[in-house]
Amino acid sequence: MKMKKIKRTFSALCACCMILACGSSAFAAGQEEALLPARPLSFEEYSSLRATSTWEGIVLLRKTDNAGTRGVSCAQFVCDDDSVSFTIYEAPGVTRYFAQLYLGPIGDDSAPVSTWGGTDGVQVGQPISTTGLTAGETYHFKVSSVDGSVYGVTAKWRVETY
Repeated sequence: MKMKKIKRTFSALCACCMILACGSSAFAAGQEEALLPARPLSFEEYSSLRATSTWEGIVLLRKTDNAGTRGVSCAQFVCDDDSVSFTIYEAPGVTRYFAQLYLGPIGDDSAPVSTWGGTDGVQVGQPISTTGLTAGETYHFKVSSVDGSVYGVTAKWRVETY
């Protein structure tokens, strides 16, 4: 009788684990589908933008992984419009980087709302744009280099909302 109870409890536990595993993968797939689109801006497009706000700063840009998910957080801003452009415009010895846009202040890295760079990264100096942001919300970026040093370089970034 006792062994039957243990088997039943173990079976129920396994069923719960399977449900949770399937649910979390469906949740993760839903998050990927919900990412805001990102696209590179040509010099002409970028030059024609009239920024509502501009922020600039520096970040230690390190090579961490091939998706930017373990990068360094930077460029926190409160969005005052529905579109943002981001660029690392100076990074000695680095030609390409990854960036992810997160909703929330630095330290709240629950899930990116947009990822930039695909599999090859973004060229240093190339502005990338995302639309569909919510005015009044706080966002930040997480960045890493494709071809830089694991020790990092001091990179300069610029964020503009429009």
